[in-house]
Amino acid sequence: MRFAVALPSIGFAASAALALSFAAPAVAAENLTTPTSLKVSADVDPVEDVRVYSSEPGEGASPQAAAACGPFSAYGPPGGAWGPIATWINCSFWGTSSTSVKGYTWSLHSASIDGLTVCTSAFGYDNKVPYWTGAGCGTSGGKTVKWGNVAGIPKFKIRSLGIYTGATVGWY
Repeated sequence: MRFAVALPSIGFAASAALALSFAAPAVAAENLTTPTSLKVSADVDPVEDVRVYSSEPGEGASPQAAAACGPFSAYGPPGGAWGPIATWINCSFWGTSSTSVKGYTWSLHSASIDGLTVCTSAFGYDNKVPYWTGAGCGTSGGKTVKWGNVAGIPKFKIRSLGIYTGATVGWY
């Protein structure tokens, strides 16, 4: 996150200390160097983003780590068209090996109309090439996608299966 703070009533030293207190959590104790085999997606801010790492090769990040970056919402308009792509905000997912995966979970918001269902699609990387894959239809679900040795922004999209009603889901 970026903050611009103007505090004319206090001195420069106090302003600098305040600015540092905001910036410290984003970069504190982070090694900002990246392995040469890691592909860093163009939409990642390696300094400002909160980093969520895959836990072990072949496993997705823990729910606790993902919770630091969500939940987020995705919208699907009425009539079955795909809604806009929803992304993590100020967070990025860092695969730690070529076999890293990203787990997604999603659930239709409780305020939705009874009987309404959606279909979903999740974003990943296969051999460092971005791709979309179906993440299920219904009222809730999950999907594990290939991620590999990539630092990228998780993305998700949905389509409402209601003819006259759009839908919103929460997702990690």
